[in-house]
Amino acid sequence: MDHLCDRSILVVEDDTLIQWGIEDALKSAGYTSIRLAANRRQAREEINRSLPHLAILDIKLAHNTSIPLADWLAEAEIPFVFMSAYSPQFLPLRHRTRPFISKPFSPGELARQVHEALAKSAELTASQTESSPNGTGVGTG
Repeated sequence: MDHLCDRSILVVEDDTLIQWGIEDALKSAGYTSIRLAANRRQAREEINRSLPHLAILDIKLAHNTSIPLADWLAEAEIPFVFMSAYSPQFLPLRHRTRPFISKPFSPGELARQVHEALAKSAELTASQTESSPNGTGVGTG
């Protein structure tokens, strides 16, 4: 089994049927730790409970957007993927280069994007750990 499949994934999606579709697609791809949130408040509660390794963010959430969550995740260096029926052009410039999945989504494309984002994050973490002076990823000075 892929070592990335046990990573925690937070799905922020306000449509319950789409939430379930994403969850099913991720489970079919072997991911085992999937948490769901329907709005920014629930997402922040999930994040405060335990940081995810990756988030999937619907851009438009009922009466607001996921952009403040994206900003916070970017600051915390937690990878995320946008998923939306809207074009990436609706995103602020600072997020337009982020991974993006169009709705309706392909389960295979979702699994591929999630795997790539988690693998890239794991590689960055490993290289930061290896390049630190004491081998822990944390500087001593």
